[in-house]
Amino acid sequence: MKLNTVPGKIKDFAETGLFTGKKAFELQTRYMEAFFKSNTAIVAELTDARISSLQETATAKTFSEFYESNVAFEETFREKMKSLYQENSQLMSDYQKEVKELIPFDKDFFNGIRETAEDTFASARKAVESAMPSSKTPAKKPAPKKAASSTAAAS
Repeated sequence: MKLNTVPGKIKDFAETGLFTGKKAFELQTRYMEAFFKSNTAIVAELTDARISSLQETATAKTFSEFYESNVAFEETFREKMKSLYQENSQLMSDYQKEVKELIPFDKDFFNGIRETAEDTFASARKAVESAMPSSKTPAKKPAPKKAASSTAAAS
């Protein structure tokens, strides 16, 4: 299929592209809002946990209490970061799925564009080759340089 056989498809493609672009922007905005909301919530929780941990550390009477306070915070930190990673991974997965469903793929249209581009490049190549001199005529070799005369060398 050649691209010029489907002029209406170009208009449809442009209209669909505009609609799809708007929807994709809305999806991306929704994804980013959810992403920042979850990240902000986790960071706030981690900040509160660290403040509590430092307060416990400051009032610790023994090394064991000091150590346990820090170990407890590290465990909280690991769990929150693992939760954040899983939540962000799920958000991204959902976003990618929605974008894939949103964007239409018209194989025939894209094949037509590819074929037209290939034809254009082939025509351009032929035009350039026909404008170039024939490679059948041998190129002239440059004349060898003359050696310095013996009288000039003797002086």
